[in-house]
Amino acid sequence: MLVKLRYLTLGSVFAVLIVSIGLIASGSVKMIGFPSTESDTLTMRFSLTSGISRAHTVSTVEQLLQGLREVDAELTPKTEGGAPLVERVLVRYAVNSEVYDNGSNTATITVDLLASAQRNVQADDVLEAWRLAAGPIPDLIQSSFSQSEMGPGGFDLDVELTGYDLEELEAASTALRNSLLQRSDVVEAFQDFYGGRQEVQLALNEYGYLTGLTPQGLSDQLRSAFEGTETDSFRSNQSNMAVRVKLDDTVSHLTELERFPILVGNGKLVALSEVAEMTLTQGYPTSTRKNGKALARIRGKIDTTTVTSAQISAVISTALAAELQERFPGVEVGISGATAEQNKSQASLLKLLLLGLVGVYMVLAFQFRSYSLPVVVMLSIPFALVGTIWGHWALGMDISMPSLIGFASLAGIVVNNAILFLTFFQTHLEGDDYVAASLDAVRARFRPILLSTSTTIAGLVPILFETSPQVQTLVPVVVSVAFGLMASMVLVLLVLPALISVYFDVVNVRKWVDQFPRSENVL
Repeated sequence: MLVKLRYLTLGSVFAVLIVSIGLIASGSVKMIGFPSTESDTLTMRFSLTSGISRAHTVSTVEQLLQGLREVDAELTPKTEGGAPLVERVLVRYAVNSEVYDNGSNTATITVDLLASAQRNVQADDVLEAWRLAAGPIPDLIQSSFSQSEMGPGGFDLDVELTGYDLEELEAASTALRNSLLQRSDVVEAFQDFYGGRQEVQLALNEYGYLTGLTPQGLSDQLRSAFEGTETDSFRSNQSNMAVRVKLDDTVSHLTELERFPILVGNGKLVALSEVAEMTLTQGYPTSTRKNGKALARIRGKIDTTTVTSAQISAVISTALAAELQERFPGVEVGISGATAEQNKSQASLLKLLLLGLVGVYMVLAFQFRSYSLPVVVMLSIPFALVGTIWGHWALGMDISMPSLIGFASLAGIVVNNAILFLTFFQTHLEGDDYVAASLDAVRARFRPILLSTSTTIAGLVPILFETSPQVQTLVPVVVSVAFGLMASMVLVLLVLPALISVYFDVVNVRKWVDQFPRSENVL
């Protein structure tokens, strides 16, 4: 029946393919770089106003730990056997890998949770509950609640701003961060470029130059005093030990710094204020450069249930970046992180896939002695994409890089089935009746295709429903292969006969068959 209505069949299949691609275009099935995996370790990092006292940082840590204790008390009864949700907590002061000015204002809290199979709650839900329980944090500059394991794509939200004017760059970075935080699909956002740290700028005066002192010499003396100088080293067992001598924390205010002794010519000691002009100002703790310009990053998390990293990056690149550059013309906006890695990986995979398809085409052209018939055979590859897309939609999953890798591996299976179908087609061809030959080929291939496909899918089903975090990266691959095999089975048994019949409606089947000696098989 489908062969008789082959043009309608072919048109319907193309319509289904268009609808399937429309699921991706409309966002019903999202495209992401790499799937997130469930972790048993949570990390909270924060940075307060630069130069703030350690006592204030300790108080902030206690506020966060109190919020964690409240979450633990609320969620522990839901775990298997009532086991404690929080197993261990580690606090590290002056450590924050997401900022550059680590000191008394930074800290990192690492939390080990009960194993995911036993706690019956997702790590992201624990993080959200912890964030709400902790409440607002005074003097906060940066904070992030995250799972410890980060995928190869990096941050979902990662924006780079570059410019020569540091004050303009900081203002632009703050404005963009505030705009992002106003969006409901942005969970958190922080910037790594900000000023506000008090610093003393020194400039040699006329008397300082007369004493023979140079700016380099002055800075060397101050560095040796406050950072220390290595005076000796020795070996202890398998380790090299260094002895460093430096001043204790004796300079507590500006007046003592003014009286700090500086060695000038003839071994004379003078006060620092006598040889240098001192200016108290606010500066930037660090300044990272990229192509000669200062670099500021805005990183954060998004609500992956409503938006993808590519979609939020598109909003930034089009709407927000244009508005920002009108206000700050000296600042350029770029995208990094998960979106950049996703584009890079997809471009690389597409290049390799096209290279593989060229190789398949050359083999098929040589095998079937035709330049057009291999194209018909290879049309089964995009049709198999229908199963991949609808499989992800049915299971509520996003299409990721492992999904595309699964589809690429599926292409060889689909082409192999089409090759075998053509082999049986040629075997059953009598005269010019290619319609009957295609139907006979379906009858001959029906049982082998059904058995091979069903047994393969049956072997993959356990992985589809596996909840262990260790295999979650493999699930998209299995979804692509399993559902793609189902679609390819329908394609080969129902659609490919119609497709071959349409092809030989245009091409003379006898002319194609006569190219092969009677004793030669297509394979």
